[in-house]
Amino acid sequence: MNKNYSIIRNVENCFFYPGRTWMAEFRQIAGMSGATFQSHLETGYFSRGLDFYKPICNRCQECIPVRLPVAQFRPSKSQRKLWRQNSDLEVRAANPSDSDERLALYSDDHRDRWGWVSVDAEILRPHFHEHLVIDWGDAWELSYWLDGQLIGFGLVDETPNGANSRYFVYDPGLGKRGLGIFSLMHEIEWCHQRSKEFLYLGMYVASSPSMSYKVDFRPFELRMPGGAWVRLADREGLEGLIPNGAACQRNES
Repeated sequence: MNKNYSIIRNVENCFFYPGRTWMAEFRQIAGMSGATFQSHLETGYFSRGLDFYKPICNRCQECIPVRLPVAQFRPSKSQRKLWRQNSDLEVRAANPSDSDERLALYSDDHRDRWGWVSVDAEILRPHFHEHLVIDWGDAWELSYWLDGQLIGFGLVDETPNGANSRYFVYDPGLGKRGLGIFSLMHEIEWCHQRSKEFLYLGMYVASSPSMSYKVDFRPFELRMPGGAWVRLADREGLEGLIPNGAACQRNES
């Protein structure tokens, strides 16, 4: 990064509510420190590569930051079972890496997740680089290996008192392993070993089925529109707390 900027962007079609305009403030900060990164997470910004953004829509406040208090995390019965099922995996921590092997896995994941069947992997390289390679100074790649084969990897951004779970992709042919959930459990363990207080999970939208897993990690905290972080023991506490909770119009099945 070589400059600071802050701009407002409008997108005509919100991802969650087609037909609505999505508005956000974007920031980039030159020479960003871990403390600055953490301050942005604490005050409601989400990270995207070297940028931070915060939705500022007039009609909607559904994009809510979510984080997990690491020391208080208690896995559910199904999460404990998943942890045991993946005990044969090797997990490696290293600097972010740009390789054809990782790009191929990123491409396979996106074809399966979003239906981009005809998209060539090279076309996705800039997106891959933004999500899983760019290192602002304290990013770590956690990779998952089965019998010497890379089957998943993700990035966490380390801050003085926490970490940000940036992005994760995995081999879609191994869906039964629940690697997305397993990787988050490992990131919690990674944070615990490094004495971090919080793991930030980015955005939670109550009406989006694809984000419901984030509130299956207990307890969790949501940053409400007024700026306060509220801790909830489980998803039962969401009723009446989340604004504009109408069903999402986008099919994410």
